[in-house]
Amino acid sequence: IRIDSLDQLSLEKIGRPSANENHGDTEPESCPFSWARSPENLLRQETYLALATAFVVLRLLYLFFPTLLVCIQYAWRRVIQNVRLWSLLEHPLVYLKRIIQSVYRLKEPCKRSNLQEGAMNARAWASKSLATVSIGEESTSRAIHQ
Repeated sequence: IRIDSLDQLSLEKIGRPSANENHGDTEPESCPFSWARSPENLLRQETYLALATAFVVLRLLYLFFPTLLVCIQYAWRRVIQNVRLWSLLEHPLVYLKRIIQSVYRLKEPCKRSNLQEGAMNARAWASKSLATVSIGEESTSRAIHQ
């Protein structure tokens, strides 16, 4: 066996497709609907149909793009006119005020509790004074009206 003949034989085998390999590229798809085929096979088998479709899509885009652009610009102008600078700053300012309030609450918790205690004391004082007024003598304003 010569090495030159082996090399020549192996090169021929590599260059030729074997009978076991199945190449779906060369045979047409058996799908009855042209729109259901893969885009590669559709482009390969129905080149004119693919080119005509691309032409129609590009032509429609060419015709409707200026109108679409004008509509988008009009809508954008209306949005910009309605948006004020202050409305853009409102939400961050509200959040900032809330943060500042929470910091103050954390800073002075005893002051808040003193206020609550004062409110409880005021309630107790008011209930005591009302009790003494109702138990005590008749007031002078009542005696005058009778």
